[in-house]
Amino acid sequence: MRTIIALDFDCTIIDVDSDHAILELLPRDIHATLCDQYASVMPWPDFMNRVYEELHRTGRTRSDIETIFRALPLPAAMRTALKLAKESGAVDLVVVSDANTATIRECLRANELDTIFSEIVTNEATWTDTRLLEIARYVPADAAHGCRRTVMDAQGVAVASCTVNICKGREINRLRAGYDRVIYLGDGQNDFCPGCELTCHDIFMPRRNYDLHRILSGSDGEHIQANVMYWSNADDVLAAFQSIFAEPEPCTLADAQPVVGSIKAAAS
Repeated sequence: MRTIIALDFDCTIIDVDSDHAILELLPRDIHATLCDQYASVMPWPDFMNRVYEELHRTGRTRSDIETIFRALPLPAAMRTALKLAKESGAVDLVVVSDANTATIRECLRANELDTIFSEIVTNEATWTDTRLLEIARYVPADAAHGCRRTVMDAQGVAVASCTVNICKGREINRLRAGYDRVIYLGDGQNDFCPGCELTCHDIFMPRRNYDLHRILSGSDGEHIQANVMYWSNADDVLAAFQSIFAEPEPCTLADAQPVVGSIKAAAS
């Protein structure tokens, strides 16, 4: 069975939000000002551009920032799970994230995982000649993705499930061509849309006690057709992958005889 595994990055492959780790580099007063004035009104990549501009202005270097990327906590069990899946045979892995290419690639490289992913779907990040990190939206402002799917937020209000710069559901529909099965892992609100695009042949793996778990626990959970496997930590993911990709034991003649007998008994 040809399988594609798609994973979110923040709080899924790694155990933290990578952008929040970068925010900690800001002086406290600038951190507070940026969050108060912009975080709730700007698309997230645009907000992070302001953050990187301030880091650049206050003397933070590319080395400072990439050191944070390399130190992002990626559990050993997650590394093992991803390598196990890749080595199991007809499996491709992709990242589908609202982070950025610089963060994800540097973190994966530091954990010797940079060669196992066939595609990284996220906002493009580029270092300029002046050592400023600039982020471009995956879906540009003048090319809306058009997704109208909503979810109920924590206050019971219907809000857009996807951010303006990426619809993960649309990406899953594109990526799944040529595969028999999709396995999707995520934790956040924008991981609900791809979950809704999965079929009864697929596996949806939401992380427990995060926003996606809350959403699925309500009426929105009725939209999911896939087989759902919750997980709390990387050890759970490893155990799930060991089960999903376990090699079948070779069938001997002795093993086969009782099965044949039982089929005959059932038919009579």
